[in-house]
Amino acid sequence: MCRCWWTQRFGSKLTFLQPKVAILDPEAGRTLGSLEVPKGALLGGVYAYIDHQDRMVFVDGLNTLLRVAHSADGTQVYVDERVSLNRFLSQYEGDQVVGVVPDWQGRVWVASAHGAIGVVDSTRREIRSIFLNKHVGADTEAAFETVDNSISACPRGVSVVTSHAIYMLDADDNSAPQIVWHAGYDRDTARKPGQLFWGSGASPTFFGPTGSDYVMLTDNADEQENLLVYETETGRLVGQTGLFEPGTSGTECSAIGVQNSIVVGSTYGYPYPRYPEGAGPSVPANALFTPGLERYDVTPGGLTPVWKRADVYSAVVPHLSMADGYIYVCERRQFGLVNGS
Repeated sequence: MCRCWWTQRFGSKLTFLQPKVAILDPEAGRTLGSLEVPKGALLGGVYAYIDHQDRMVFVDGLNTLLRVAHSADGTQVYVDERVSLNRFLSQYEGDQVVGVVPDWQGRVWVASAHGAIGVVDSTRREIRSIFLNKHVGADTEAAFETVDNSISACPRGVSVVTSHAIYMLDADDNSAPQIVWHAGYDRDTARKPGQLFWGSGASPTFFGPTGSDYVMLTDNADEQENLLVYETETGRLVGQTGLFEPGTSGTECSAIGVQNSIVVGSTYGYPYPRYPEGAGPSVPANALFTPGLERYDVTPGGLTPVWKRADVYSAVVPHLSMADGYIYVCERRQFGLVNGS
């Protein structure tokens, strides 16, 4: 059995070279076949997914939605379907796709950096879209919103976290996206060291007893960030709680959510080798990489703390293995000040 993998090659001085889709032998790890695709401006690229026909779906650097297939033996890798997204991105010069996800009806949703959300009809080569920054409520006090993280789907629809608010969306009978509800959050005054943009560092995460009862994110409050949990169906705030120690509170990682439990990892002060264009300076400009891993449970009274660890330097998004019950992290211990700008 062959498996698709997305690989990104790096040159000296962290120069981003040509990205590739590669098929790897799962036993030996050797490359069976590969396909180079146009690179874009995004740091790390856009998350991909595998569709029901075992094709990798993603957006390349030319703003084309690609479905990449492979031969049975894995030696041939080729583009099976492509849809241009240039018209979808044409309202703002330099706009680009930052998130792509399938929904439960098989539709492909895309989100752009400037707040455009589209539903792709691959058969008709059509995209129906909406701009979130044109539907801002008074609670967000924003004239312009950006999307800086991935988007998420569940049976009830698709959730997007912008630089100012969280949205729950669905599509009508013509596959046009519609806002079901939205709620602003505290983005406060600036980007924090250890975060890539000014605003929430988290993609929305669905969880709960049925798998999508709740949706959660973290905000960007200056002194202490908050974990916010909403009811997926209605947008009702289920609970919120402060994360980590005041003054060193921040995360760029989406939380783990399973049943009624949540685990969040700290990235405050994490020393990124490179920051995206337009990230802006952090406040403070320098900070220690601060460890932390915390668990909370959704209870009738809101969010209840279960345990806290102050010795886990998580360098990647923590992952929970349902098979063994362990949380896996890749540690990077950092001592001394790092530049957060």
